[in-house]
Amino acid sequence: MIKFCVFKWNPEGLDLLPSQKIVDYAAIGAGHVNRMRNMVDRHLHVEHEFICITDDPTGLDPGITIIPLWNDCADLGGCYRRLKFWSSDMKTLIGDRIVQCDIDTVITGDITHIVTRQEPVLLYKHPQHICNGGMWVMDAGCRSDVWDNFDPETSPELSKNEIGTDQGWLKYYLRDDLLSGKIKTFGRESGVMDMRIDILGNNGGELPADCCMVSFAGPRDPSQYPDVGWINEHWR
Repeated sequence: MIKFCVFKWNPEGLDLLPSQKIVDYAAIGAGHVNRMRNMVDRHLHVEHEFICITDDPTGLDPGITIIPLWNDCADLGGCYRRLKFWSSDMKTLIGDRIVQCDIDTVITGDITHIVTRQEPVLLYKHPQHICNGGMWVMDAGCRSDVWDNFDPETSPELSKNEIGTDQGWLKYYLRDDLLSGKIKTFGRESGVMDMRIDILGNNGGELPADCCMVSFAGPRDPSQYPDVGWINEHWR
């Protein structure tokens, strides 16, 4: 069974990055998770379990499996705590085949062809970056070295020139494997598009017919576009 996971945590008191402070994080909560669960149920046509890894399950719909959020790397701010998703512990905690997806994503069509690919690790490739933290698909623990070799004291400095926190470490640590094709990616060719570049920049804000998922990378969020028809249609 596919375990489709999202993260939600209270950012109060965290050392958020400047770009993250643009977003009203108080508004990104249970509603986002519930919408994501609805979209996954509509557009993932294999047996799956929807899981929220969170420090506050208030308001989450019945039927969503709750896993308590760990505190590892919480003091680093940003999304560093998501890196533990790569650890060997996840096989026992979550399951064999696991997916991680941002809760500010809009799923607009069938994503079964992505989630059921057979590669041990599969990363979303943003149009401007070799990978993005918006979605990962993997066999749990198959690249536990990503977590095992992350040192909270030194690793953020090593990857400081990469955009993102957990994403920055992935780009730094996995760069050779990504560039060589040892680790596979999915993106525009699979119907996964970036809101700023693919939708607003290249398509005038309209949703392309072959799009199945829209990533709202960085400070953007679906709630910022209340008058866009396709968002209202699908983000529910």
